[in-house]
Amino acid sequence: MKRIQVILQSPIQDAKLTLPRSFVNQYGKDLSNPVTLVLPNGAEWKVNWTKGDCDTWFHEGWEKFAKHYSLSHGRFLVFRYEGRSQFHVLIFSKSALEIEYPTSKSSTNDGEGTNISHEYAEKNYDTPPQRKNNTEGARREVPVNAKNWSRSKRRNNRALEGIEGSTALDRSKKFKSDYPFFSRKICQSYLQQDLLNVAASFSKEYLNRLEGSASIVVSEQMDKEWPVRVKYTEISNRTTIVKGWKSIAQEYNLQVGDICAFEMIPPHNTDFAFKMTIFSSHSLSPRFFSYFYLIHKC
Repeated sequence: MKRIQVILQSPIQDAKLTLPRSFVNQYGKDLSNPVTLVLPNGAEWKVNWTKGDCDTWFHEGWEKFAKHYSLSHGRFLVFRYEGRSQFHVLIFSKSALEIEYPTSKSSTNDGEGTNISHEYAEKNYDTPPQRKNNTEGARREVPVNAKNWSRSKRRNNRALEGIEGSTALDRSKKFKSDYPFFSRKICQSYLQQDLLNVAASFSKEYLNRLEGSASIVVSEQMDKEWPVRVKYTEISNRTTIVKGWKSIAQEYNLQVGDICAFEMIPPHNTDFAFKMTIFSSHSLSPRFFSYFYLIHKC
């Protein structure tokens, strides 16, 4: 079975961990209750899941797991689905280093569920990340199949440090990056219509009249592509995503008042690549997603 990698980053908030809809659509029928989370030290944790009208989430047993591994804002997890309701799980610190796991022990779901509300990037891969040998007690650096991912992750941590404010606009104004970027405030039309306008000044300086078929990919290895259509308007000298954006907005639950910052980062064999940060209108924490690649296919 093809393996799925889900990268999560978020603060602990509610009493559940929502699973990516795309993963549930593809593998949900294969899941039974409870699922087993297997850690590199051999520990196994039983966690139950529930399916609602729109989402599926881990709940019973999740709080005990989260507390045992001190999951907190800035840490992220990689889930690799192995089939038969079993996931292999890796846990990383804010600096993209894999943590040292507590003493191996098996656990059943006799605890109550807490959660990490989360955003994620999803990708398929055939081999697990490779670890470097280390001495006992030291952290282990893991490339997560991408050299630039770790560098960008560290850049992102620096970019989000000290971002505070009462509104999404206040927080987005404090956002800084080593890369060119533009921001878009999500209005009702960006949720109802299948379009997103790129800032005119950014479009003119960096996109060079881009027009045609393209893809937005939510992973570094470009396994999952969002097909979009890009149009250039001569009068306004602006590039607009005119088809495909609505699916992305729905997948990441964008809401009116959210502000999205798009950093133009070095691409991997593509013409354009963007990393998106969401400043939520109903949360104080910026939400970071891995790479969004915009691939010109004209």
